Amino acid sequence: MTQIEKTIYKYIDEFGVPFILMASFSAEVDQKDLPFLNSLMLDSSILDWRVIGWESEIKISFPFDTESVDVQPLVSNYVYETIGIEIPSIRKLPSLANLDGKPFFLVLNEHEHIKLLSVAKPKLNGSLITRSGKWNFGFSSLGRIREIQGDFGVDSVLSDFGSLCLIKGDLWFSNYVEHKLKSLSPLQKITGNANFKNLGASLESLEYVGGNLNLRKSNVSNLIKLNYVGGNILLSKYQESVFNFSNVDVRGKVKVFNDDQPEMF
Repeated sequence: MTQIEKTIYKYIDEFGVPFILMASFSAEVDQKDLPFLNSLMLDSSILDWRVIGWESEIKISFPFDTESVDVQPLVSNYVYETIGIEIPSIRKLPSLANLDGKPFFLVLNEHEHIKLLSVAKPKLNGSLITRSGKWNFGFSSLGRIREIQGDFGVDSVLSDFGSLCLIKGDLWFSNYVEHKLKSLSPLQKITGNANFKNLGASLESLEYVGGNLNLRKSNVSNLIKLNYVGGNILLSKYQESVFNFSNVDVRGKVKVFNDDQPEMF
C-alpha cells in the first residue's frame, strides 16, 4: 500500500469519506412537448429523453492532494475490507444509512459544503441529523453510537437513543415529526443548547447542559440528575410546578413564558 493510500484510509477511519453532493435532472419528454422546450431555448439535440427523474452524484473531496490515485476504487475497497460489503458505486453510500434496521453509513455535516459519509462508529466526528425523507435513514435506534462530536438533530421517528451518552453541540427535535421517544437514557451530557420542544420523554439520565435548556411547550419529565446548566432555563408557565432547580447550578436565569399548553398533551 502506498503512502497516499495509507493517508486516505487513516482519514476515513477517523472522519469518514468527505464528499460534495451534486445533482442532475433528466426527464422523459414526449415529442409533443418539443415546441415548449424550444421556447425555453433548450437545444433538443443535446438532451437525452430516455432518462427519468433526479440522480444524485457525489464528488469525493479529501483535504489533501489525491491526484496520483483513483480515490473511488479506494473508497469501495475500504468499505469491502472493513465491513465486507461490495458497493457498485460510491454514490450508493448515502442510501446505506441503515443495515438490518441499525445505523450503518451516515451523512454527517449535512449543512456544510463538504459533508462526510461515516460508518456508524461509537464516536461520530461531525454533526448528525436523522431524516425520514432526505437520506431516508430508516432506523429507529442509534445503536452503538456513544458520542456525537457536533450538533444532533432528530427529524425522524426514533424509539430510543441507543448507547448515546454525549453530544458535543446542540440537541433539537423537529416540529414536523411525531416523536415517540419515551426516554433519552443513557444521554448524560450536552455541551451546547438543548431544545426539547414537542417532546414528551423522560430525561432521567441527563446531568449537564452547557448552553440554554429549553423546556417550553414540552412534556419532558424526570430531570432528577441534572446538576449544571451553562445558560438560561426556559419554561412554559404550566411547567413551574413540575420542575425544581434549587439543586442545579444555573449560570443564567430561569425564564418563564406564558405559553399555551400544546394540544399533543
